[in-house]
Amino acid sequence: RVILVCGVAGLGFAGGYLAAAASPVLIVAAIFIGLAHLGGGAQWTLSTYGLQVRCPDEMRGRVLTGDFALITLSLGLSSLLAGVVSEYIGARGTIAVFAVIAICSSIIYLLATRSVRANLKLNAATS
Repeated sequence: RVILVCGVAGLGFAGGYLAAAASPVLIVAAIFIGLAHLGGGAQWTLSTYGLQVRCPDEMRGRVLTGDFALITLSLGLSSLLAGVVSEYIGARGTIAVFAVIAICSSIIYLLATRSVRANLKLNAATS
């Protein structure tokens, strides 16, 4: 269930940013961005929780360090890329492009984890 909620939370994050890009005034965009980060925070928390649950105790620190390193790298690179893209299409267009990328990523995640969710459900039913 955590895997499904994690993917849906990613869709919520992306949808909030897509709505922010379409917002007519800044205050409305800010509200949608706040809502988007509820989804983003849930996704980040659940993915970290999943790593903690599935990882052996003796490896947990290394795995979480790698997770945080990848998050930090992706934040930096996406910020640089967003800056470059916004020079060409503006802030609103850049937000929309990155929101669509996030929607696609969430859908791919949900499709890629379908068999994992089915196996976990089957194992839970037989246990």
